[in-house]
Amino acid sequence: MIADFGQATHTNNPARKGGTSYYQAPEEYSVDKSDIWSIACVIMYLVNPNLVVNTIFRNNKENFVMKIKDALLQELIKKMLDEDLTKRPSCDDPNHKIKRIF
Repeated sequence: MIADFGQATHTNNPARKGGTSYYQAPEEYSVDKSDIWSIACVIMYLVNPNLVVNTIFRNNKENFVMKIKDALLQELIKKMLDEDLTKRPSCDDPNHKIKRIF
């Protein structure tokens, strides 16, 4: 389970959207594939714990992805961070490589 405890607050309004803004997809959770973007950011951090997912990362993500040594993972992360939703994989797509890596 991955949780963003930085957004944990006591509230009477549980419908409020939250999350770390840099990990949010450009479309901000409007579609199912938004979570794929966020998972890619988490994987990027796991691969490189020194990486800070921030504006520099968002504006230069291709440069950061190119530093991944594993070619299969690099290809997958590139697709997961694609701003074109038609190119971004979904967890329901049997042709993508997410399940093969994990």
